[in-house]
Amino acid sequence: MARVTIEKLVYGGQALARNENKVIFVWGALPGEEVEVEITNQKKNFAEGVVTKIYKASPDRLEPIEGHYASCSPWQIMKPKTEDYWKKEMTLEMYRKLGFLPEDLEIDLISDQNKFEHYRNKIEYNFCLNADNEISYAFFERNTNDLIAISDCCLASKAIGIASAKVLTWLRQSGLSIEILAKIIFRSNEVGEVMADLFINQKKELISTPAWDENLVSFQIYLTEDRGGERIFSQGKKTLVENFNDFTFRFDGLSFFQVNWPIFTKVLEDIQAVVDDESLVVDYYSGVGAIGLSLAHRVQKVTLVESDDNAINLARQNIQDNKITNCNILKGDSSELLDSITKSRTVIFDPPRAGLDARVIDRILYQKPKQIIYLSCDPATQARDCAKLKNDYIVKMIRLYNFFPRTPHVEALWVLERK
Repeated sequence: MARVTIEKLVYGGQALARNENKVIFVWGALPGEEVEVEITNQKKNFAEGVVTKIYKASPDRLEPIEGHYASCSPWQIMKPKTEDYWKKEMTLEMYRKLGFLPEDLEIDLISDQNKFEHYRNKIEYNFCLNADNEISYAFFERNTNDLIAISDCCLASKAIGIASAKVLTWLRQSGLSIEILAKIIFRSNEVGEVMADLFINQKKELISTPAWDENLVSFQIYLTEDRGGERIFSQGKKTLVENFNDFTFRFDGLSFFQVNWPIFTKVLEDIQAVVDDESLVVDYYSGVGAIGLSLAHRVQKVTLVESDDNAINLARQNIQDNKITNCNILKGDSSELLDSITKSRTVIFDPPRAGLDARVIDRILYQKPKQIIYLSCDPATQARDCAKLKNDYIVKMIRLYNFFPRTPHVEALWVLERK
């Protein structure tokens, strides 16, 4: 055990302290606190640990809402204004360390401090047996492969909380054994409709199904991917819908769709503000098309680039539903379908956490499209990619969004224009 004083929070979400000239990264502590730390991982140049006792608490400390908070949202321990402050500070510090923080650029963080719980429209649970030997939802304990039983999660929308309780009651009465239950995904929309997608390891004859109503509007059962991944049962709606201005966007439990829709609409508004009318837009990693299609009524043409068949089918439905006639879809890997990156285009990227493939960067540097709009859930890989473009582009805007309250994660939007 070590008694230390916490200096600050660092990118990734842990607190930083020092003991005998060695850095310790700590979960469960806030800046200014004096704490006792149990070392869980000893490295040559640093150590990691968790708080076991607080000697001096920060005035910004809150009591966690849930016992399992470390597994899903380790920042439940701080006030919303403190969270927003440190999300911005640790991101700016990361930019400085990468050597790419544009001077004289105001960087804002968009957040709704009144909705730090029940904001997620998607939640995924594993399964285990609880202390009463009943089937229970479960999360993995942080940094382990051990499952811990939970009853609910405060990050999930209230509609998901209601629906998940119904499904759990049914599961305990269904005759399905814990051995064949793999996971379940719940998805909701802003009007309170919920889809439940259950994944099992083997086919099983059902003796009943969950009661579905205006809350639980869809129940699907899939075999796990290693068992073929096919849907073997379907009841209710196949998609949900969200609205943005005059647009509607369909999505389902398996498609990529932003988990905090109200904050994501702020991103869509910011993108609309920087894209000129009559632009030629190409939207890479487009998913169901929410970003690119939301521009379609005011730009000359939109091209969506996506590899996932399910997302493409939903994007086609969204094109039809919104009566869009100036959009086409290219199916394939975004790191390979590069011909649409041309000098005259506005190019939008919303890639996975790993960022852009080197081939994409090379194509940008070769063609130099007039405008790049880059949204990312990993500001570090995003900044790394944008730094490679600094000789040819001016950074016009960087904005942060608190998509994921109570967690260390933050979304970032960069807008670059050709010099």
